[in-house]
Parts: sequence; C-alpha cells; structure tokens
Amino acid sequence: MKVSNAAVSSPAALGIVARRNKTVPQLVPQVPVEFFTDANGILPRLRDDINIKDVVQRLEAKRKAVKQDWPDFEARPSASPVVERGIRHITDTLQEASGISTPPTLVFICKPESTVAADRRADVCGTLASAQVAPTRSGKPRWIDVAVPGELAESAADDEDVDNWTNVIWAMTEIMQEDARRRFVVAFSIEGADMRMWLASRSEVLVSLPFSWTAKYALAVEFFLRLMYADEAALGFDPTMRRLSPRDHVGDVEYLIACAGATYRTTRLIADVGAEALCGRGTRVWEVREVREDGGEAATPLVLKDAWVDAGREREGAILAAVRSAAKALPRMPYDFDKYFVVPKAYGDVYIGDAADDTHGLIRGRRSLDGMADRPLVVEAGTPLGGAESRSSAGVFGAWQSSDDGAPRAVISTPKIHHRIVFTEVGTLITQVESLAMALFYISDVAKALYILHRCGWVHRDISLGNILIVNGVGKLTDVEYAKHEEDTETHDSFVIGTSPFMSLEVELQRYRYAWIDLTEEPLDKGADKTMDIRAMEEEVEPAVPEPRAPPAEAAAVEMKPEVVVPFKYNPLHDLESLTWVAIWLLVCSKFLKPANSGMSDDEWAATIRCHARLEMRLFRRGMSRFYTMTVGNSLFYEFNAAPPQLNIPVKHLNAAKVALYRHFLGVAKRRTETGAQVPFRRMLNVHKDIIGLLGRAAVDLATSGNDLKVNVAAYTQRMQRARDPAGHDGGPAPAPAGPPPRTPDAEQEGGEEDDAELDDAELDDTEQEGGEEDDAELDDAELDDAELDDTEKDDTDEDDTDEDDAARPHKRAKIDHDQSGNSA
Repeated sequence: MKVSNAAVSSPAALGIVARRNKTVPQLVPQVPVEFFTDANGILPRLRDDINIKDVVQRLEAKRKAVKQDWPDFEARPSASPVVERGIRHITDTLQEASGISTPPTLVFICKPESTVAADRRADVCGTLASAQVAPTRSGKPRWIDVAVPGELAESAADDEDVDNWTNVIWAMTEIMQEDARRRFVVAFSIEGADMRMWLASRSEVLVSLPFSWTAKYALAVEFFLRLMYADEAALGFDPTMRRLSPRDHVGDVEYLIACAGATYRTTRLIADVGAEALCGRGTRVWEVREVREDGGEAATPLVLKDAWVDAGREREGAILAAVRSAAKALPRMPYDFDKYFVVPKAYGDVYIGDAADDTHGLIRGRRSLDGMADRPLVVEAGTPLGGAESRSSAGVFGAWQSSDDGAPRAVISTPKIHHRIVFTEVGTLITQVESLAMALFYISDVAKALYILHRCGWVHRDISLGNILIVNGVGKLTDVEYAKHEEDTETHDSFVIGTSPFMSLEVELQRYRYAWIDLTEEPLDKGADKTMDIRAMEEEVEPAVPEPRAPPAEAAAVEMKPEVVVPFKYNPLHDLESLTWVAIWLLVCSKFLKPANSGMSDDEWAATIRCHARLEMRLFRRGMSRFYTMTVGNSLFYEFNAAPPQLNIPVKHLNAAKVALYRHFLGVAKRRTETGAQVPFRRMLNVHKDIIGLLGRAAVDLATSGNDLKVNVAAYTQRMQRARDPAGHDGGPAPAPAGPPPRTPDAEQEGGEEDDAELDDAELDDTEQEGGEEDDAELDDAELDDAELDDTEKDDTDEDDTDEDDAARPHKRAKIDHDQSGNSA
C-alpha cells in the first residue's frame, strides 16, 4: 500500500505557516568570516597538498588574478550573466592552478534548472561530479545533486541584497527538502563586490559578514578550493545513508540506512512533512526491512524514524523504556502499556566517523555565537520558516526577540543531534481511517495511553493528528520525544512545543488562563440553538455570539479568586485538551461522503458541507474562537448547528467531554490558588475516565444509530498535497483507503455487558454536567495517589479485570462494523 506523506499536516497548520511566511521578518545571525574558514570552522578542511599562496602565485603569473581585482570581471559587474560565467571560469582555472591531478568532488555550473519549480533555481551550483553521468533531459542537475548553491546580484543595493539572500535560503531549503541524505548545506551569495558564506543545518541558519571577493581574492580562492576537493560527508551528505533508486526516479526513493549496528532498506515513505522546514526536527519516517548479513531481507516490515532531536533531551526509546517500566510496576494499572504505545526495536544517535552528528559540534565546530545575535541579517519575509513541525527549541529559523534597547535580536538555537529509532509495528495514520466512529474510538484508545503516561508522572506535550497510529485495530500514541517527567525542572525549549491547531490554550500563552469560579449555572447542554438558517452561513453572515450565562446573584455572580503567581508548568490536562482538539478537528475538517440514508438531495448535502467547511476558519484560524469553544458550555452545539445532522451525536459527547475537562481546569486553578504551588499530576487523574468514556460512547452511539459518516480519505489527501505543493508537483502516489481492521466472527460475543458497564459508569449524568456540588466536591477533595482512584475506577482496576478492555473492544467494534456494512455512501 502506498501512503502519501501529505496526510500528516492539518489545513489549519498549513494556513498558519503560510501567513507567518508573509508577515514574520527573518533574522539570521551574522558571524565573522573566520567562523567558516578557521581550522575548526564550518567549511571542509583544506587538502594538505593545496597551498593557497602557491595557487594565488600561479594565478597571478598567468594573469588570471591580479591585485585588487579578477581580470574576468569589472570591479562591480554590471550584468549578472557576466558574474555567472565568470564563476564557472574561475573554478575551472582554480582546478588547473591547484596542481591536483585527481578530479574535484564538485563541478560548478551556471543557471541550472530546478526539477521542482522553475522559479526556484540557484544562479550557480556546485554539483557532485559523480552525478554528471545522470543529468536531467535538459542536461541540468537535480536538487539531489546540488551540494553548494550560489546566488548572484549585480550590485549591493539594499533591495537586490535582500532578494539575493532570500533566494539563497530558498535554495538551501529545496536541497534539505528533496534529499534525505542532507545533514546541512553550505552556500554563498555575491552582491557586486561583496561575498558572504552561508550555513543551514536543522538547528540554524548562519551567514558570514561580507568581504570583498575581488580585493580579498585569496579568501575566495580558499573558499572554492575547500569545497571543490572536499569529500561528500564534509559537504553535508550522510555517509550512513545510501540512495538505491536512480537519480531520475520520481516517487518513493529507496535508501539503505544504518541504525544501531544494523542496516535497513526502505520500502515506502510514510511521512516527511517534518523535513519541509529548513530548521527543526527534519523528521522522515519509512517502512523498512532489515537487511541480513547474507544480503537477504527479513520478512517482517518495520518502521524507521530519522530525526534531529534536541541534544540535551532524553531520547524517545529511553523515554518509552522508562514509562513502560514504571507502568508495569504500578498496582492496579487498568491498561497495558504495550497495547497503547509503539514498541521500539533499536535506536541510537548517528555517528559520522567517531563523532556524533550534531549541529553545534561536528557541523558548527563548537564555535560560540555569544554576542552575535545582536547584529542579525534581516532577510525578506516570505522565506521558509519552520513548517508544520516548527515548535521546539530553534525549530523556527529566523525567530527573534527584543534586546534590552528594544532592537530585534536573533534567537540563538540549541544544539540538535541526529537520531534514528526503529519500531516493530507498522500502522496507519488516523487521517486515513474512513469511519468517523472508528476514528473517535481510536482517539479513546489514545486517552487510555495518556492515562498510563500521566499516572507514571509523564506528560506527552505534542498530541496531534500525526502522533496517533492505528495498529491491528488499536489506537496507539507515538512520538514521545518531547515527553517530560513531572520532576524534570530543566528548560530545554526556547519555543513553545505543540502543533498549533491542537495546542492547549494555556500552553499557547505559556501562562495559566483559567481562574476559579463558582459553578452554579444551569445545565450546559440545555437551550442550545440548533436552528440557524443554513443560508446565513452560505452568505457568510457572522452570527452573533451568545454571551456566557453568569451564575445567579445570590451565588455572588462570578466570584473570581485572585490567582497566586505560580510559574507555568505543562500538566496532564493540557495533553487531554490537545486530544479533545484532535477529536473536534476530525469533526470539523474531515470531508464526509453523503450517507445513503441521509434523506437529503445532492444539492442540500453540498450546501450543508459548504457550511460545515467554514467551521475550520471559525474554530482553528481565529484567535479567540478556541477559547470561546473551551469555556462556553453550549459552544459546540452552537458551532455545529449548521453541520451535517449526523454529527449531533459525537458533538453531544464531545461537548460533555470538554465541559468535564474545563471544570477540572477550574478545580486545579482553585487548588493552585489555595496552596500557592503546582498541583501534583496524581490529582489530575479523575478526568481521564470521563474523557475515555465519552469518546467511546460517541463512537458506539454514532455507529449503532445508523448515522456513521464515511470520510473521503482520498479527497483529504489530495487537499493536503495541494496545500503542501501548490504547483502540483508529484509527491508520491495517493494512499490506499484504510478502513476498519479485520474482525473475528464471534467478536461480538466476547465483549458483552462488561464493556457497556464500563462506558455507562464513565458517562456523565445530568448532575455532573451541570457542575453542581458533586462536581465541586470532586475537584476539592479528590486526593489521588498511585494506589487511590475514585470508586468507579477501583472497580476497573482489580487484577481480575485487567483484560476487560481487551474483551470489550471487539464487542464495540463488531457493532460498529455491523452498522457500517449498510451505511456507506
């Protein structure tokens, strides 16, 4: 099955990135030229048998270079083509003057065509000499063969400078996107007589201060010779990864990849959205087969993830091992760790020779950037920021902050290290699940994974669509590399972690947003207006937003307790809020097919879907919309009143889930106010059962009602592909639809009443939804430790009942499958 990597990003996230690309200034730290040219600098080491003084003397003797100028150029070239041709002539001359008989690694050519987009091509490219045997049909190289891009401008005018710098960054971005082997890129720019050297790694973009390449031509000679005779690893290629596919191959490219002493061959690309950003984790995920010593391959498919992780952070495999060990040791743990988390086979940092492949050590040469953030190069907006994955320390290239005098300064990045991990399970992304009911059920599985994680004292911190994997009919939580233990007080992050559409509101602001209030409202699910005229939405008339109802006067209206200033800290409720946003996103942004029993004409269904599509803008692209949705009791009923009526069932349960979660936020705020300290994670575990039960009930009720909706997975994938690549370039074949997993014929008989009892106990009754005294008592008095759960949970955590979830699942899903069999569009 071919799976497009486009299914990992949300439209909202892509929209946010697009807006930021147009509005955010890019600041690149400027470093001295010696930062590149010193013995431990960024540039490849000069070959021992090359003497720059001797080369310059040979050039001067042949009048190829004279004092203060190059004879092939005017002092300030008046036409870019002159410079382009001159660069090629200079490098050819340098090859001759170097006295080296062996061919160079790089060959410089001018105006190569991009096979990606015609408007993104470097003026000059240093291409691998080994690649010259396989050019494109036009005779031009591909981005995968470009080692060093260069951009040229006729003069050093401000507008030409900025445009030139923008083009350099675009070229480096294209190279890092197109070629999985690239660890970093060195580039250069020339504006008249001024020359700059550039570096782009997964951690940062750096640029040298300008120098006159016509007056200091010895420095330019050294720059080109260092690159021309460097090995591929020194030019930024990864020697632990070998491309097997021909250079002209389009689509999934096969690689041989080394990891932890073993070698794996890729069979298909699962995801590479993380590699779209120039700086960030650069995550790519493949399905692979292990290569045996005899050259054969193991039959079992595996998953290999290649990423650049924060060097000071614990590795994902170690985190999974720690959580698993803690979960196995806890008494009365109702859920099995191995069932709800992916299992690693091997993992390790990537080494280039004897050195770990890290951005600040091996690549930057351990040079300090102290004081260099105060004089950044300002690059034109529209250059590529971090993409869908930009969210961690230095994950956003060009970010800035104000200095003491108010002037902008570049944010100095933290080091990243190249890391790989292999998993034993191959799954399906939740965005490829065709049944909405099944997707919601898988999300309830992830809520169970979060219960395990939180009870062990960890938080995930990056819940999103791309981190939910379906394996053998179970929703599993993945990508725990940003997980953090409750007792971990170190700060690794200079940027907010999370994926924008799903980020908790408090995490987004990095402060506690909710204050404790007396909850004495009427039931929050009553009186919701579900009669809005569809035509109003069709005409894009913004409806009036109902004001939240205040408590009665005798209850002191809204009694705000002053919040004690406690430093912000990520807690389990933030993970659960992110998971709630994932569920809401599936209801808002999925493209649903018309059910056979909808009772609507095609035109009526199309009108309803158009109205429904506008919810994406309302909920995920407006600043206050998510806050309103989370804090106003009837908000989901209101937002979905013009959506397909089949969504009424999941909306009801999701509204109850977010109300329960909001009340727990308020209860935690109250306790934090009263104690003046952080609330322990163990006191935030009561809400998990509510969330698990309500998500499960939403799935079961939707399926058994005969109103399950089928998601148009193909349309979603095509939409993502267009969003990622507006020019329409092929990013790989479309995914095969991923339906529900296979079921056993007697599955329904295995579950039975225990499962329904579990959901009934977890479902909120009217009193709980109203938020009366029982709820407040729960928030005030629930003192949970590892061995204490509420009465309902105790019933579920007896040793004899630990397999109840396994027995219940087929019963639920058999009912869902039975319903789907006669309800596809």
